[in-house]
Amino acid sequence: MAQSRDESPPSRIELVVLACLSQDRPPGHAKLGEAVQQLALPGQSPEAARQRAVELLVELVRRAWVTPDDETRQRGKQRKGQAPRTLTESGKRVLRSAFNLTRTPTWAEVRDKHLPSLALGMPPGSELASQACTENALMAAVLCARFGIRGALTPTAVCDALIADALGMPRGKLTLDPMRGHILKRGIDRQARDAPRPDAKGYATRLAAWIACSAVGASGTQRNKMARALARRWVCEEADLLSVGSGHLATGEPATVPPQQRSADPPAPPASNVRTQPPAPEGEVHVPPATSTSESQTGAPPSHRGAPPTTTFGGGGRQPPTPNLLEVVREAIPRIGAEGRFGEKVYVSAIWRTIERDRKAGDLSLDHFKHWLVRANRDGWLVLARADLVGAMDARQVNESEINDRGATFHFVIDQRNGTSVSQRETHAG
Repeated sequence: MAQSRDESPPSRIELVVLACLSQDRPPGHAKLGEAVQQLALPGQSPEAARQRAVELLVELVRRAWVTPDDETRQRGKQRKGQAPRTLTESGKRVLRSAFNLTRTPTWAEVRDKHLPSLALGMPPGSELASQACTENALMAAVLCARFGIRGALTPTAVCDALIADALGMPRGKLTLDPMRGHILKRGIDRQARDAPRPDAKGYATRLAAWIACSAVGASGTQRNKMARALARRWVCEEADLLSVGSGHLATGEPATVPPQQRSADPPAPPASNVRTQPPAPEGEVHVPPATSTSESQTGAPPSHRGAPPTTTFGGGGRQPPTPNLLEVVREAIPRIGAEGRFGEKVYVSAIWRTIERDRKAGDLSLDHFKHWLVRANRDGWLVLARADLVGAMDARQVNESEINDRGATFHFVIDQRNGTSVSQRETHAG
C-alpha cells in the first residue's frame, strides 16, 4: 500500500491507537480493539471497537505513521496470521509532539499519566502533572475542580479544606480538638475574659467545661460543683434559665430572676441567636397542626383526623384548601428529570422550582415549604432523606434543599412510585 504524508494532527482516538502501538511488543487487532473500546468507545461492543481500530490502523498506515503489512512481514517479525504494526519514525515524532515530550512515551505512560493530565488541564510531563499521577492525587484533583479547592493533593486534604470553609476556620490539616473548640466558641461571648485560651492543651474539653459551669454558676474546685449548682438552681426555681441563648456567658456569672418575676411572668423567650421557625404571615400560608396531635389540643373533630397536611393560599386560611399541597408535590415529582434528582431521591429545591414554575406555589415561600415538608414527613405522608454522598451531588442543589429540624438534616423527598409506602395511611390519602 502506498503511503502518503498528511501534516494535520492526529485525532484523539488516533492518538490512542498510536500510543498503543508504542509498546515493545505491538498488539494485534484484538488488543487494539480493547484499547479503543476502553478509552474511546465505551458504549460499543468489543467487535465494533475492533473493527473501528482496524479502520484507524489503515488510515495511520496511509499517513505514514505506522508500518504497512508488507514491511512488517519482510522483517520476519510475524510469519503467520495478522502481522502487528509498529510506529514509524514519523509516527513516533507525531506522538511526542502531541504530548509535548522529548522522548516517545510508552503506552502505559500515555494511558495512566498523560491522557489523565490532559483531562485535568495539566500539561503532560509538567511538574504539576507529575504530582498528580497517582490514583489518590488524581482523585484529589477531580475533587478540587468539583468543589473549587486549590492546592490539595489528597482527598483528605480536600475534605479538610471543605470542613474549614464550612466552619469558618483557617485551611490546613484539621484535628478534632480545634474543630470542637471552634464550634463551642460560637456559643459564647467573644469578650469573655476568663474563657480558656485556644492554644491551651485540651482546649475543647476545657472550653466545654467552662461553658457548662458558667451556665449554671458552678465555681470552685470541689468535686461535685456541677451537681450542687444544678441542685441550687432547682431549689431556687432557676432551672428554666438553662435554655439555649440565655445570654449570661459573657461574664461567666449565673443569671438570676427576682422571685416575684418568676411567679408572675412567663419564661423569657430565647435570645436572637437561637434558630426558631417563624410563624406563617397572615394571609400567606396556613399549615394545620400535625395529624398526630390529640383532639383536645387541635380542637379538630374526629372526621378530620388522619387527613394529609393541607395548605391554602391567599386567604389567611379562610378559603378551601385548594390546591392541596400534598397533591401538588406528588404530581410534580414524576415530572422532575435527572438534573433534579439523585436516583429515587428528588431535591427539595427541584420540587419547589417545579411547583413555582407551574404557578401552584401561591404566596408560599421556600422556607414555609420546607417547614410543611417536615410536618408531612412526621405525619407519614411523604419521606424525607438526607444527602449522604455530597461529593457526588450538585452542591448548589444540596445547599438550596437543606432542611434542619431538631438536629436532623434533609435534602430530598423520596420518589415512591416504585411501590414503597411511607405509611399504612398512604392508601387513604388523596
